[in-house]
This record gives sequence, structure tokens and C-alpha cells, in this order.
Amino acid sequence: HYGTDGASFFLRADFLPLEHDWLPGLEARLTLAASEQVHISVPLEPAPARLCRFVTDRGDPREFEIRFGRILEMRIPLEAAGARDGAKLRFQFSVWGQGLPIDALPIEGWLELDTSPPVDWPA
Repeated sequence: HYGTDGASFFLRADFLPLEHDWLPGLEARLTLAASEQVHISVPLEPAPARLCRFVTDRGDPREFEIRFGRILEMRIPLEAAGARDGAKLRFQFSVWGQGLPIDALPIEGWLELDTSPPVDWPA
């Protein structure tokens, strides 16, 4: 699941119960692209909600929120990818193990999201 409130990008990945045993040791990767491209890698180790840091392509440090138990949840400020004033945000999400992709969404290309605040959405 994914969405925006006009200020942040939200991502939720639900894993099947049978997958939980082999998730530790794997890594979730998220790429966001608007006026900048941002790459975030997160180990899939159970942990309480926490702030993590990454560095943008320009070298700017940014913080995002993450939580992973049975569900992976992330909140990333839109400004981190340069998505301002309702810009389109493209993204890719994948799970990696031993340096190889295991699954990806989408398989090819990008998913695209309008980042306008909810008040600006058409009825």
C-alpha cells in the first residue's frame, strides 16, 4: 500500500505469514524520483518505530520513519526526493537477498503518484 498526505510519502508492505521466517537477513530497497532520485535500503530485521537517515544524491542528510514487525511501514518527507508543489513522484520497491533481487514492484518501470495534498484531489 502507498499514498501521500501532501507532505510525506507512505509505504506499507505486508508479508505472508510463511515469509516471516526467511525475511531476517533480507533488505528492502526503495527508490523515489521527482526532481531528485533517492535510494533507501533497510534491513528487514524486526524493530520498533525509529528514525533512520539517508543521504540524497546531492549529499543532503534526510530522516525518515520506519517500523518493521510483521508489516513494513515507512514515512519519507516528499522534499527528500524534490517532490514539491504537488509534483509527480515515481517510485520502485524491491526486496533483496545476497545482493540479488527477490521481488520488485513494479517488475519493470515505475509506479507514479500525485503528491498534491488531499484537499486538492478531485471528488
